[in-house]
Amino acid sequence: MPNLDKEVKPKTVASTPSMHTNLGQSFLDQENVDCEFICRDLLNNNVKRTIGAHKVVLCAASPVFRAMLLGPLKEKGPVTISDVSYQAFKWLLWIIYRQKIVPMPTQYEHISFYGRDIYIAAQKYDCQKALVDIRQVIVGRLRDFPSEACVWFTLSEMFDDPLIRFSALNAFVSKTDEILISSDFRNILPSTIAIIFKQEQLNIKNEFDLVKALESYLRHNSSVTLENEHIIEAKRHIRFLTLTKKQIRDTTVLTPQEKIEILYCYDTNEEVSVMKTLEMSFDKMMRDKPRPNIRRTPRKRGKQSK
Repeated sequence: MPNLDKEVKPKTVASTPSMHTNLGQSFLDQENVDCEFICRDLLNNNVKRTIGAHKVVLCAASPVFRAMLLGPLKEKGPVTISDVSYQAFKWLLWIIYRQKIVPMPTQYEHISFYGRDIYIAAQKYDCQKALVDIRQVIVGRLRDFPSEACVWFTLSEMFDDPLIRFSALNAFVSKTDEILISSDFRNILPSTIAIIFKQEQLNIKNEFDLVKALESYLRHNSSVTLENEHIIEAKRHIRFLTLTKKQIRDTTVLTPQEKIEILYCYDTNEEVSVMKTLEMSFDKMMRDKPRPNIRRTPRKRGKQSK
């Protein structure tokens, strides 16, 4: 009878590539693929490129892919992906195959909409496990490219993604000065401006940075006026009494009525008398218009949350 108490050492087995590794290599080599996708090229929208994959992998990763490839309404032949670039779609598939995050190709790191395309594709095709990894990349990009917070905040609202929203808000607070002068700021929604301006802490030199940013935004978005409800809300959070009287008189983000009220708060009649030449009714303005922000205390400087 064998001695059951004797320690038995397991035999050494040579390591073999995992299933994910084998499938991943097959994907890279485009071997035995049984479905194909047609996407536009990232750098040239007029160029269409085809990429193959394995149904079993995609169906296991996403209920949307499962319905698309195996459901009763499955598509026949190559599937056209019109709203995601070839490079972004390939990177998403590579994450699915590897079951973990993979480095973003360095030649596309500077292209903000490349990462956006990947995120939108993962949300559109409900690739939840891939999204966990993709969010890690986005959070890292927001540290390196804070101006992208404008885009990512909008997407976080669109897809109700609290982690991306928190990271974008963190960038708004800690990198406000960079974001306000970026080209991305000119393209954000007025509602996002209101959200930025109402933060108790912002990384700005003074409130005039907000005024200049809002002036620039309105110049580049002629369809957005001072009557826009979100612009009105944004102005309510600017601490105008920390500005000089000349800055208040010269800015284009305040209406004549609003300038009268703010200057009135300086407890001097000189500036008010100048504005009265515009023949505006101060009393009517006080009744009909929301009061501007009359806080005199400077805003706290924003810091990165941990």
